[in-house]
Amino acid sequence: MRSSLEAHDAFEVVGIASDGEETIHLVETLKPSLVLIDVAMPGLDGIEATRRMRNMPESPAVVLMTAAEGPDARALEAGAAAYLRKEGDLGPMVDIVAAFASLNGNLP
Repeated sequence: MRSSLEAHDAFEVVGIASDGEETIHLVETLKPSLVLIDVAMPGLDGIEATRRMRNMPESPAVVLMTAAEGPDARALEAGAAAYLRKEGDLGPMVDIVAAFASLNGNLP
């Protein structure tokens, strides 16, 4: 995912986290406008991390990603701006995230 994002002109990857707690720490420190996070993170999962990020004063837009089939209502209840299924080639998914971010004012 990182290489796909870095290859896209619209994104600058400012941090990579390996779990939900690290994600929260990086968001507090780096203050990104957009966060992509996996639902199945070790420790603090992506759903709870999203809930915590959305309660921050300068909350980023959060896109939750999953390999699971079907929708997960918890994603939107937690405040995710979008919920995407990871599958195969990530290029189209990155284009979708870029289009979403642009429409929602998170990208120039």
